[in-house]
Amino acid sequence: MKMAEISSLIGEFQRLLADRCLPPSEALKLFTSNPADRLGQKGKKGALTPSASADIIVFEENWNIDSVISKGDIYVQNGKLIKGGYFDNLG
Repeated sequence: MKMAEISSLIGEFQRLLADRCLPPSEALKLFTSNPADRLGQKGKKGALTPSASADIIVFEENWNIDSVISKGDIYVQNGKLIKGGYFDNLG
């Protein structure tokens, strides 16, 4: 299965919010719990629960990315890439 670029996913999320297509809580589901459920990963991915293996994105007030944490490692902090990997192309 081919995955979308991270920068295009973040851009689409920001567009949904800017155009007021959905409230933030519903827009987030399109990129978190909904795909996890469709991929058979409900409760394992796409949620912040004790049994989930979650990647965390912390947004600034304007929905730009502030921080990204994955597998306990910080990849982006204060909007700056600090560790290479999947998050190199945040745009």
